[in-house]
Amino acid sequence: MSTSTKNAYISVRDLSRSVSMGEEHIHILKQIDFDIEAGQSVAIIGESGSGKSTLLGLLAGLDTPDKGSIIIDQQDICRMDEDGRAAFRSKYMGFVFQSFQLMPTYSALENVMLPLELQGSGNDSRDKAGQLLTRVGLSHRLEHYPHQLSGGEQQRVALARAFVSTPKILFADEPTGNLDSKTSELITDLMFELNQEHETTLILVTHELKLADLCQRKLKLIDGMIQPSEH
Repeated sequence: MSTSTKNAYISVRDLSRSVSMGEEHIHILKQIDFDIEAGQSVAIIGESGSGKSTLLGLLAGLDTPDKGSIIIDQQDICRMDEDGRAAFRSKYMGFVFQSFQLMPTYSALENVMLPLELQGSGNDSRDKAGQLLTRVGLSHRLEHYPHQLSGGEQQRVALARAFVSTPKILFADEPTGNLDSKTSELITDLMFELNQEHETTLILVTHELKLADLCQRKLKLIDGMIQPSEH
């Protein structure tokens, strides 16, 4: 089902993905079509195993489809090779994961500096990282390592890392899944505040309807097909 918009920043057409398990061929995603405007917040929802994370991985160029196109800012990432997609991610995208995925041997400050240094903008990376960690309430934790931080603090570091390079798109995969309700609310507030301040396109996967309801749009996966429900 197509949800075309006049000002599509992300345009997905005829997207399909399947896997082979022995002699069985499993269709995870089937002929998906939708558009997302720049700056929109979109929640991808659905039952466990419905293909939410598979779709997120395809949109982020972490996986490739069997067929179809994903055009972001007029560039089809499905036609890029692995190096091309990696360069595109570095330029356009930030990520927040349920499992935080911080570098264990790096301090909070070094974790947040990492995307800037990978982009070659190392001169003011320390200042930028410090400012964002202060923004998420961790000015007193700059030199602490992940194992010295609570789960909520680690997710705040991950959030700062995701926004430090001012990405055009933020992907969040169950960003509050491992957090208690109070910390989850704090992370959610910070994510949407930063999203609005930076005019970032936010695409998140969640099973939490309360979080999904905060987004401008919801795209629901059922049996490998997407059925948009907007509010």
